[in-house]
Amino acid sequence: MLIRHFLLAAILMTAPASVAQPRQSAKDCKVSDIRSQQVATDAAASSIKIEVLAPDTLRLSSVEQFEGPCAANISAAFMGQLLLDDGTAGEQSADVPGTYIRRDSAPLFEDGYDRRTVAEKKLPRWRDTSPINSARVNAKLEGGDFVGVWRDGGVWGARSFTQHSDRRLSQSLQLFSSRLPIRDIRYFPSPDSSSGVLGILQEMPDGRVRTLNFQWWHRSAFSKNVW
Repeated sequence: MLIRHFLLAAILMTAPASVAQPRQSAKDCKVSDIRSQQVATDAAASSIKIEVLAPDTLRLSSVEQFEGPCAANISAAFMGQLLLDDGTAGEQSADVPGTYIRRDSAPLFEDGYDRRTVAEKKLPRWRDTSPINSARVNAKLEGGDFVGVWRDGGVWGARSFTQHSDRRLSQSLQLFSSRLPIRDIRYFPSPDSSSGVLGILQEMPDGRVRTLNFQWWHRSAFSKNVW
């Protein structure tokens, strides 16, 4: 009996609690090796804090988690498309759910479609930091509305801001913060209202990544005050 207890303790001590997924070299990565699945929003929701003035205008609607030897190499993923670190594009298979097929390009990530560099690369600062990246919410002839991701120490913040017609920038408004790293942010508009899907790619402690998609009603989400 005592020997059995010792053996059980040894097994528990040597069994890893969580295996980190390091980035693979680009030459070893294949889009076809990546798998994804929809998971409950509860665990992901605990990693973020909604900070908009009207919380009902931003709602976490779905979470997609990625698995496989190259999942840690995903640099962007949104609405069934993904990009790896080396620029390789993939699209979710219509025939086999949760699998991906290599494509020549990923239209959602092409410059000028849902993401545009703010003129002169002059971006609003938050806590003396500049945004890691940004996505276009809507564009005007001279300017537009944007969302961006800022990092301040161990906190990542998603914020909205406006570029006015004279190229001056508004103050940024906090949408939510994350205690886990955010690699990327994307937006896809609804065709008939001031709303759409706001998505982030979040990195988990074991190196895996997941997308968090929010339904976002943003009629009052942008400041008119010039920064």
